[in-house]
Amino acid sequence: MAVMGDWNGKVGKKEGNGNGDVQGKYEIGERNDTGERIVELARTKGGEIVGSFFKKKPSRKWTWVSPDK
Repeated sequence: MAVMGDWNGKVGKKEGNGNGDVQGKYEIGERNDTGERIVELARTKGGEIVGSFFKKKPSRKWTWVSPDK
């Protein structure tokens, strides 16, 4: 099963929370509330957040920021 879409979630690092079960070690940024829900969904359904499992070049490490922040 694959779940895709723009959920406005940032699933980056969260202080003191090991997510090695669903998230790789190459995450960037900080997690927001929606990102926390995405991580919990992946954990309960046995999924993985695959974008964080692959090492990327520094020029490819970015997240989208809305014009109004």
